[in-house]
Amino acid sequence: MKKKKREKEWIEKMEELKNEDTIEEIGKIRQSYRLNQAQILMNMSSDVADIIINNKN
Repeated sequence: MKKKKREKEWIEKMEELKNEDTIEEIGKIRQSYRLNQAQILMNMSSDVADIIINNKN
């Protein structure tokens, strides 16, 4: 659910900027979105590792 909300917010922001010619801003938003996705994957990996470790104990 959170992912869809973030995607919706990102798309809305892109729509706002589409009217302006701010390529640099769009680049920053895309970079921020990618970093956010990377952070989510890192957190998921950490959670999976914790589950595996806890199940072995």
